[in-house]
This record gives sequence, C-alpha cells and structure tokens, in this order.
Amino acid sequence: MWPVVYLKRLSGIYLVAIPLIESVFNNDISQDQPIHQFPLINLPFITATVQLLHDLVPIIESYGPKLTPQSFLPFNSMLSVAMPFGKPIETSFSNINLLSTVPFGSNGEDLAIKRPSWFPYISKGGRASIELTIKETVNAVQYDKPKISDFLQIRGQITAKVYLDGFPEITVLMNDIEKQSGNISLVFPHPSVNITESNNSRKLVFNPSTEEFVLCRYVIPDADKLPMRGFYQMRELQNNSVALLLQMKLEESVKNEFEYCRVILPFFNRGVIANVVGASTIGEYTQSEDKSSILWDIGTKWTSRNREVAFKSTVTFNPSVPL
Repeated sequence: MWPVVYLKRLSGIYLVAIPLIESVFNNDISQDQPIHQFPLINLPFITATVQLLHDLVPIIESYGPKLTPQSFLPFNSMLSVAMPFGKPIETSFSNINLLSTVPFGSNGEDLAIKRPSWFPYISKGGRASIELTIKETVNAVQYDKPKISDFLQIRGQITAKVYLDGFPEITVLMNDIEKQSGNISLVFPHPSVNITESNNSRKLVFNPSTEEFVLCRYVIPDADKLPMRGFYQMRELQNNSVALLLQMKLEESVKNEFEYCRVILPFFNRGVIANVVGASTIGEYTQSEDKSSILWDIGTKWTSRNREVAFKSTVTFNPSVPL
C-alpha cells in the first residue's frame, strides 16, 4: 500500500508526496489485521511527509506569484539539495537557497539540467575552503594609578563557514588566539563541537555544518595588556562650556589596521550639545543625532609613526534643553 499525501497551500498548486512505509507494515501489522484498518495518520512517516510539504511552500513562493515553467527551473536544483535520492536531509529554506546557489561547475551551471542526486552541490568556486571569523569584545577600565590595577576582560567567539566535500572531521587549534590575547580560561563550545587538550594545546574538533555557525565562545579574564591606552582631561569653562583633551596610543602588538575605528565621547546631565569647536590629528568628528555625544571617526589606520592620536575641543551645552 502506498499512501498519497497532498497539500494545497498555493493558488492552483498541489504538493504531492508518496512516503515509503513498507517496512513499517512488515514490522507492525500482523497478518490477521487488514491493511485498510491500519491507522495511517499515526505513522511518523505520514507526519514527516506533511511537514516536508509545508517546508517546501516558502521555496515555491520565492519564485513569485505567477509561476511559469521557466521560473520553476531552479526548483529542481533546490530539490536535489533538500532531498538527494528522495530522502530529506535539509528543509531549512535559507540553507537550501544558499547551497543551491553555489555554482555546480567552475563556469556556473544550466539550471535546466538536473544535478546528480549523489552530488547536489560542491564547494564554492570548486575549491574547498574553511572560513573562520574571530570577534572579540574588550571591556577595560584604565586607572593610571600605581596602587590600582587596570581592569581588562576579553570575550570572544569563533564563527565557522565550511565548504568541503563529504563530512570530514575538522580540528581548529586555539593556540594563536592565546598567543595574541592571553590565556583562555572559559570555553563554551557549540553542542556539536568537542574540546580536547594535549601538550598545552586546546583543540576544537567538529564535523562541518551546511551553514555558518558559532564554534565556541570564550573568556580571557586576565589579558596582559590593554590594546590601547588613553589620557582624558576635561576642564570647566564659563557659559556652560568645557575644554577637553583626549590622547590615545595603540599598543605595539595590535595590528594597525581596522575595519573602522570610532571614539564616542558621551556627556551626561549637561543638556544637549550646542556647539563644538575642535581639532584632531586624524579623522573627523561630528555630533550624535541626539546631540548627547561627540563621535570621532579615526578611520582604518593610525597614520602617525608613534601610533598616537589626539583630539582637542571646546564644547558648549544648552542645559535648558534636556536630553
């Protein structure tokens, strides 16, 4: 017996699937029980098939309100990714869309030609690659007093995006992170990641996912040096004005190259900023939209040879206009 499951969620389109449940009949139905009396709706295969058809709806809807044979050509490729050999392995629309747009050949592919079920997609550009992204947040307080130690804590995460054939085991060493930032005391891995330690080396071992995911999060509570040190001075003037000076120096071990570098100088309980007259050794400065802070955009690199930058200004406030 082959039950037919269909779903109508789109105008004029029926989604139809035939689940394979022959093994269930052989195992769960006695010879004395008629097949037509078996409660098919209770079978997990039927429930899974209904869910699969529901998951296919957003894929079909992505081709627009008017479906034509030409607009439906990519669906065959997406179906090969989702169900190679008819067995569902991936039903997330975002994942299927990502994998199906990866070129099948070095020069792209003809979507009208069906991809082989045994190889529904390959690595990006035909080359195997592993992309690891490290993002760290530094929380620090600088006291500049011999009797009070500076506070420094680093929290980070490692994100992985893998383009590899098959399902290999991948090992990532965390030694380079510890050499750069300090000793990692706490590691919170993804459930699919195993942590091993040997010869003072910490390793992350995992099998790649089909999507980008966070390998682990970690904490460095006692990093050696602040990535930059600063000197800040503010002096009260007349007429609701202050004179301020900010000097910063980049640590030698920090790479002098940034995606962007911005300094935010907030002012509390003084009212909105009425005027700013200043000068900086690098970059440009503006006011925030709510006029409560000065934004100093340094840029992507500190151009001075001594790795120092400075900002000096006179700021006037309007206390009659609260924030």
